[in-house]
Amino acid sequence: MKYVSLDQGWSFFAEGGANIVLESAQVPGRLLRLRKFADSNPSTIEIYEFYERAFKPTLSPYLLEMELVSVQQALWENLTLSYGLKYDLNGLLIEHALYRWKDTESISTEKYNGITCFRRKILPQGQNNKDLIGSVCLEFKPKWLVQSPNAPPAAKRCRTCALRAMRGKPQTFCPLDLASGVRDRVQDAVKFLLPNGTIWSTALVEYFTTCPVLRLLKHLQQKDNRGILNWQSAVDEDFLIAMAARDCTMFVEILDCKPVQSTDFEPVEVENDTFYVRCKLTDLDLKNDHPQKRQHWASIEKDLQTYYMASST
Repeated sequence: MKYVSLDQGWSFFAEGGANIVLESAQVPGRLLRLRKFADSNPSTIEIYEFYERAFKPTLSPYLLEMELVSVQQALWENLTLSYGLKYDLNGLLIEHALYRWKDTESISTEKYNGITCFRRKILPQGQNNKDLIGSVCLEFKPKWLVQSPNAPPAAKRCRTCALRAMRGKPQTFCPLDLASGVRDRVQDAVKFLLPNGTIWSTALVEYFTTCPVLRLLKHLQQKDNRGILNWQSAVDEDFLIAMAARDCTMFVEILDCKPVQSTDFEPVEVENDTFYVRCKLTDLDLKNDHPQKRQHWASIEKDLQTYYMASST
């Protein structure tokens, strides 16, 4: 197993409730994600093995590269002193989804309703000319692409839209529309992702209508056919796979010119023009399924019952 060490010059990049993320100029294009230690949380090794077993066989073309690494003792001690927290002695070295755009000449970033949209002009790698490629990148969570098994049969809202309503958040795209495969419904969803209605949004509608990535995520989410209301019963791996697939993060890059030195962009034809789209997924993490956590999930589902039945606005 590869080691990551203190002398590689790791510095803070981001932090969440369960992880801290570091970057290093000596390890370009990769981020080091370290799990904060807690007895109830799955370990880094458990998360990695679950990821390899549950998602690699199905989603491999759409996954960011990820490698299990061991954290050198000196680095671990430095992090403990710097942040006052204990960390798992293993880490995940993950492909930096936005690294190729880190030093672009023109960057515009918009954030709204949990969606981050990057609009950039990038110089193709390996070229010396000044012809810039127009590009857009979206970072968002697709959320629940199929209805909750615990929703009432006559529900008027999907699980994600019901949760947004319950929390008083603005309604954005409906995940059921996004993953429907029906062009008009996909278009209704995409207008919230790229609200300006540009040619980029047309390319994104075409991509999500025809590309299998959302269909594959739906299939994984459908592994949970029992729901969580009966939280006292232990959950199986299918439930945990579905929960991870419901909480993944998606990066979608759209370029208006074929990139050099990249083979994982798919061509999309729009109005006699060809765009190139790359979709990658991350955050497919094994969840903590201890009884207290299951009870929390069940409590949310119970509170959602009336919101499922209210009409969307």
